[in-house]
Amino acid sequence: MESESFFIDNDDVRDDLFTKEELIAKFTWPNYAVFFLMLLGSAAIGIYFWWKGQNSTAEFLMASRSMGTLPMTFSLVASFMSAITLLGTPADIYISGTQYLLLPLAYPLVILGTTKIYLPVFDALDVSTSYEYLGK
Repeated sequence: MESESFFIDNDDVRDDLFTKEELIAKFTWPNYAVFFLMLLGSAAIGIYFWWKGQNSTAEFLMASRSMGTLPMTFSLVASFMSAITLLGTPADIYISGTQYLLLPLAYPLVILGTTKIYLPVFDALDVSTSYEYLGK
């Protein structure tokens, strides 16, 4: 019985991808400027809320349950877009192709399950995180 090889054959490897050196050469001063401004903006937001202070954990995690629709929407979108997603998705599409674009078709099912199964339980128990739920 032949053992299966889990390594990619050299015939299947794409040869039209940029090398590390080519990618570094393409990262020019406008890219560094945008990167620096993003870091500066993130640091400014962090310093502002550090300076303002938080009175309790509930205020920090739940905004004292007083957040409007637009900020809540931005918060939910930001929670879906992790750093791994921002870095990994373009790389995955670049290497594998556009079949990754079918993934958002599952989002309605995930959102429906979350709103009908998990959130009612969390709301009834007055918990805000899975860790807090597991601790009860």
